[in-house]
Amino acid sequence: MNKPLIQILFAIAGFSYFSFVSYLQLNTLWQGELILIPVQIFAVMYFWQQGQRKSLNIKKN
Repeated sequence: MNKPLIQILFAIAGFSYFSFVSYLQLNTLWQGELILIPVQIFAVMYFWQQGQRKSLNIKKN
């Protein structure tokens, strides 16, 4: 697989996770849910970096 395809897949995975969790947050009235926002951002960045790393490994090989 080529590099842009992997980045797009990981970006879609991270974005869909983020939008799903924020959708759940909008439907709940728990104030404690606000704590999860940095966790979501970290998860999106983690998915993006994993995509970058995998594409770099494939590029080396």
